[in-house]
Amino acid sequence: MERLLQLKKQQEARIQDIREKINAWKAGQREAVICFFTHSIHISHDTDQECMMMASFHIRNLSHQKMHDPYICLKMSEDAPFQFSGKYVHKEQAGKMKAAGAWVRMDEQQKKNEFWLKPLDHTGIEPGGSLAFANFQLKWKHETSYAASVHGYAYGKGWESGVPSLNQISASGVKGEGE
Repeated sequence: MERLLQLKKQQEARIQDIREKINAWKAGQREAVICFFTHSIHISHDTDQECMMMASFHIRNLSHQKMHDPYICLKMSEDAPFQFSGKYVHKEQAGKMKAAGAWVRMDEQQKKNEFWLKPLDHTGIEPGGSLAFANFQLKWKHETSYAASVHGYAYGKGWESGVPSLNQISASGVKGEGE
């Protein structure tokens, strides 16, 4: 119950942050770039079944100039039980594969909790435009208790320090006694 109250407080804080950003945007104090997650989740309480989340990471360019060379970082918490998959290729394969909407992984493949990705078919985001790393999957089994999160950041020319996402993905579960 205490964990639910903590998650509710976090959710309320995120909603308030989004409201403040929207109000600032309406008042003309635009941040030029925003990014956020959308996701849906299927949780199984059966330890033999997989849990799965489908998610997308979106970048919106609210400025009046093109955002050049966009790329993203998706970072999972260290103890995340997630298996990450999505429409991306590794650097060595980038020249050989040209799937529409695919991204290339720019960092080391050995890193299981951090993914640096850039789009294969977009060199920029036009003013008022958007770009998404769409329909990636996170899968895990509910074999033990877990609490994990995914944070997202957008980068580009002029945005080298990164723009943190307006929200994050969080999932947690407690394995009951006798299971």
